[in-house]
Amino acid sequence: MDKLEYDTAEFRTLCKNISQDAINIMKEYLDNEYEIVGLLGINESPSCSIRGVKGIFMEELITLATKEQIILNTIDVPGEYFDGGDNEEFIKELREFIKN
Repeated sequence: MDKLEYDTAEFRTLCKNISQDAINIMKEYLDNEYEIVGLLGINESPSCSIRGVKGIFMEELITLATKEQIILNTIDVPGEYFDGGDNEEFIKELREFIKN
């Protein structure tokens, strides 16, 4: 399915509800002095992409995070990623992401 097929009122409501749960958990962690490293998406996913065209779920989650003043660094797993594949470049980028 593509983003337009996912972009329904019902799916957006579901994503908003899940996002609110995630934000509540993030707030609890932050209130207890934990650090949130960031938000991991899946590139080109109609639901979970962050960079480029954002997926539906990520649109809702990032909107709520911004409203709650939760700053999240973001990174996308490449769409072509698979375990055991040639992922050295992404793994290097992910390690740097985690360090920062």
